[in-house]
Amino acid sequence: KIIKKEIWPHRENVRNIDLETFRTVFKWVIQAKTICRFEEFSKLRAEDFRPIEGEESIMISFVRGAKNDQMHRGSERAITRERGKWMDPYALTIMYFERCGFKMVKGDKSFVCCAIKRNGEARKDTSISRQTASACTTKLLRKYGEDPRIYGETSGKRLGVTEAFKKGVPIEKIQEIGNWRTPDMPLRYIHASDSYKVELAKQMSFGEDKAE
Repeated sequence: KIIKKEIWPHRENVRNIDLETFRTVFKWVIQAKTICRFEEFSKLRAEDFRPIEGEESIMISFVRGAKNDQMHRGSERAITRERGKWMDPYALTIMYFERCGFKMVKGDKSFVCCAIKRNGEARKDTSISRQTASACTTKLLRKYGEDPRIYGETSGKRLGVTEAFKKGVPIEKIQEIGNWRTPDMPLRYIHASDSYKVELAKQMSFGEDKAE
């Protein structure tokens, strides 16, 4: 709903998109599609995004040693074009970079999770804190009548893990994408979702059918 109303109507002129709103939306999208933590997202710089030649895809390089990097090897995770979807990560990334004035080239040290100047433009040399990101999320959710208490900084990541699992992606693959040492952690995200609990309740249905 937020992407549909706040982002896509301005795809021909991204300068009209409110940057604080777009930053929050972009954070959700990247967390959901790459299963990354906020600490990983907040360290990303423009040069960490690399277009894949001949593909409508972008490779994102995450730093080594982040809390989620339990193998301490860093990781590269891809996002790709999802035509016809409101949450098209490729298109939204292109639009976000254009809105902020970022370039996907070596040497662009701009923080993707950038602070915002008083004039509404990106302050490229500064990344915002978790507290600031959380406050912006709360503000946006309240604007659309959503209860911010049921959302947190792991909501995007939980969505990504749960949707991948529902579509049949093996838990071992989700573990690999998320850079977890064991499948226990991604399973915790799945177990925490309402959809998983509802599906589990349906599977546990038992007893005789009632007479018609």
